[in-house]
Amino acid sequence: MATKPGWTSDNPAAGEQTVTVAQVTFGPITPDDEAAKYEDASAEPSAIYPHYTAHNYFERDHHRYIMPIASPYGFKGASAAFVQLAQSTLVLVSNWTVLRAKIFPQAPDPDLSDSDWVLLDEHYNLPSITVIGDGVTPLYRISGTYVYGHKNPSSLTSDELVFPRPPWLKDEFARIVPHSIFQQGLIDLPIIISPPPIPRAPGV
Repeated sequence: MATKPGWTSDNPAAGEQTVTVAQVTFGPITPDDEAAKYEDASAEPSAIYPHYTAHNYFERDHHRYIMPIASPYGFKGASAAFVQLAQSTLVLVSNWTVLRAKIFPQAPDPDLSDSDWVLLDEHYNLPSITVIGDGVTPLYRISGTYVYGHKNPSSLTSDELVFPRPPWLKDEFARIVPHSIFQQGLIDLPIIISPPPIPRAPGV
């Protein structure tokens, strides 16, 4: 550091004063946190992912249908009927969007490692290529949707629920959703059963 006469930016009326001049040098940044959960990207450290997201949507179709009351007089204490025409089926719809500068991004492979998921449809969306702020580095964006059907789904849908992950994150976290996280009374009101009346002696 050095000092020289200059003007302070916060109070120009104070006149010329001695200010401190600091020189800052920017060099290559290398990850040195051994506890970090990032995959090694040293081959292309400047090929960053400004955006990477994947959403897994699971739908279990119970093939149950409601048969309404046809009487013009209303329910009158009756109940609508429900029928199930087939065994339940499970569908996975995975929507993802990846954005990367300099080189092509890594996108999810439609062929899953779990062979019980059968690929039904795949869609891709590639918008126009553009460049980042330097005007020369290309920016690639790809979006896709994969649709799968399960051959023999478990009776518990939660057994098939899996969190997706980006390619730059080590696969060291729990990603299968445990059934124990689902609790009653969170999206509805619990049923409160009133205690039975206390029997009383005649005439009391």
